Amino acid sequence: MEHNKKYSFSEVEKQEVFKENNSKKRFLWLILIILTFGVFFTFIPLSIYNKTPMLISVLASSVFTFFLFQLIYNFNNCSRQNINKLRTSIIFLFVIIWIFMIFLFWMHFSVSESSEIRNNGVKVAGTILEGKSIKGGRGRAYSVVVQFKTAENVVITVNESVDEDEFLKFKTGQKIELIYSLNDPKIIELLTNKSAIKNYYGSEERDLTISDLFKLLDLNDSASLTMLKKIAYEWKFNSDSTFYLKGKTTAISIDESDKLIFYSMGSEYWDFPEELETLGFKKTHDSDNMKTYESPMIIVNVQLIIKELQAYTTTEIYTTKLN
Repeated sequence: MEHNKKYSFSEVEKQEVFKENNSKKRFLWLILIILTFGVFFTFIPLSIYNKTPMLISVLASSVFTFFLFQLIYNFNNCSRQNINKLRTSIIFLFVIIWIFMIFLFWMHFSVSESSEIRNNGVKVAGTILEGKSIKGGRGRAYSVVVQFKTAENVVITVNESVDEDEFLKFKTGQKIELIYSLNDPKIIELLTNKSAIKNYYGSEERDLTISDLFKLLDLNDSASLTMLKKIAYEWKFNSDSTFYLKGKTTAISIDESDKLIFYSMGSEYWDFPEELETLGFKKTHDSDNMKTYESPMIIVNVQLIIKELQAYTTTEIYTTKLN
């Protein structure tokens, strides 16, 4: 009896020691998880990330998921029984966690890069040297080689990833605007898409509405250009400052007789009448290519012009003076 009691007590003691060791191990895994976040979220320089963002994200996610797995499951050996248990219980969950963490680390690095550009960016002109299109398992990856000079007159060449739409618009030798980081000139952002332009200039990057055109009638030239640039940064004066231009297909002229003409190639012929009716304008004329709307103070003509297989919209706005 005494021998049995001693054996039983020894087993209980072993279990207590095992639990204590198990708690210490789990505490260690928790510390390692926290350190993983600290290292990959804080101490990895953007210059390193910028070279292999996906590889670093996969590495960070793999380390994090392994430590989390040990924290929860405390996997101590690779016996067949344990492996079979894993296949039927939590391994699928940890694969999902692993994929999610790749996305999380990648997004963190992308946000950090955007923040670096926003806080320490310098705008310069660059030149497209060449473009590359590489076919992969999930489609094609596109990039361009860009060269520019820093404020210190140092020539920098960078290979920058772009989307398909941007890639198709670029040409070898094309001049573009870009922003580079003062801390690391290899970190750049091309000012060639609406998202980048919107983030850098704070513009809305949208199309004009009829209400926007009404506001322009009450502004001087400088204020009009400021307003237009807040809507889309590409707006500018033409060479003799008689027109406001956006690209090669959109223009506005405003004369001193309270008349504005808006030239465009968009869907304004269909969109503007809907907006005018919403604003309470009365339709006074409607033909195949011309619609007229009036209010007590404003007359608007929206005309569709088809020339050489291209469709243009001309919107004329007149203000009327009450006697």
